[in-house]
Amino acid sequence: MMKKVIPLLVPIMFLGVNLGILSFLTQNTFTNEIILYINDFDDVFGDINVLEPSSSDIIIIGEKCNIKWDSKGGIEQVSIGLFQRSEFVESISLVTINDGSYEWDVGFYNEASDYSIGVWDYNDFNCGDLSDYFMIALNKPFSVDFFVIIALIIGLSSGSLLGYYFFRFFSLKRKIHHSIF
Repeated sequence: MMKKVIPLLVPIMFLGVNLGILSFLTQNTFTNEIILYINDFDDVFGDINVLEPSSSDIIIIGEKCNIKWDSKGGIEQVSIGLFQRSEFVESISLVTINDGSYEWDVGFYNEASDYSIGVWDYNDFNCGDLSDYFMIALNKPFSVDFFVIIALIIGLSSGSLLGYYFFRFFSLKRKIHHSIF
């Protein structure tokens, strides 16, 4: 009885492991997106809307980053600052012309994924916006495409199953061969 049950358990076991891995990967992706939406401060202040950097951006230390925003009304000059977890870190530009973009030379900061850029009216601190959280890193982190991970999981599972049944087939063939001779 046990010999008949084991071949059925192996594919179920591999399917369970794959679903567990897939569930873990998708759960972390959705959790991060939810956190980003909760921490999104768009439209809190008013007439300025920071467009870039966005939540998917990874800003590299020592490189340049283009900050972009939209504004409405007669705002002539803006101030730009760096925030971490909504706490002010430093001024990027105390005052600059409100032309919708600013090229920022990224300094040396702690690597983290909870930075945001604040842009506000130079004459009215209550009129401004914070970007979505983004990451500042020393190097671009290695990322694997979601479909590559799925293909890898399916390939490993298929290969394991084929190996198992290949082994079972030759074990059975060997038993038949020994029983004949």
